[in-house]
Amino acid sequence: MKKVLATAGVLCLLLVGFLVIENKNSSTNDEQFDNGMKDHVFGRNLILDAKMDEFPDLKSVEDTTDIIVVGKKIKQEEPTIIYNQQGRIDITYTLSNFLIEKVISGNSFTPGAEITILENEAYNKKENLTYHIAGYELMETDNDYLLFLRKSKTDPYYLIAGVKYGKVPLQNESSVLKESLQNVNSDYA
Repeated sequence: MKKVLATAGVLCLLLVGFLVIENKNSSTNDEQFDNGMKDHVFGRNLILDAKMDEFPDLKSVEDTTDIIVVGKKIKQEEPTIIYNQQGRIDITYTLSNFLIEKVISGNSFTPGAEITILENEAYNKKENLTYHIAGYELMETDNDYLLFLRKSKTDPYYLIAGVKYGKVPLQNESSVLKESLQNVNSDYA
């Protein structure tokens, strides 16, 4: 009987220890959002607000682009996350390679050309968190897209017009972010 009580006591201590450690870890995760971003977190997704162009119609989107193409994402680089001197994130993005299958507008490319596109989402392994700039979600590899693009003025890649407006999926996409948002009842969601 004493062995059973001793075993039960040890199990209780282990359980209490686990709960204390788990509580400490969850409060540490909460502390990273004490800067007012807590209502922007949905599961392991953080939506970062960003100033972006808004377009009243399709013509307005077209007017801001250098090229309009149909094609598919064929690969993506490791996400880029740049921290400032205070240890906060300054810049986050993912570069993806896109194979052009059809050129709708613009004469800088022909079908079969491959271009690099900056996508406004990045997964941070260190925090186990995905950052979505203005709610943007990465294109899925091998899915077809209609893209409204403009050339970066400073870098060798293309930007999607209006962050999200210029990316039109031509196939069904899975959306972890949308699923997370549907399960939350908050003003921001």
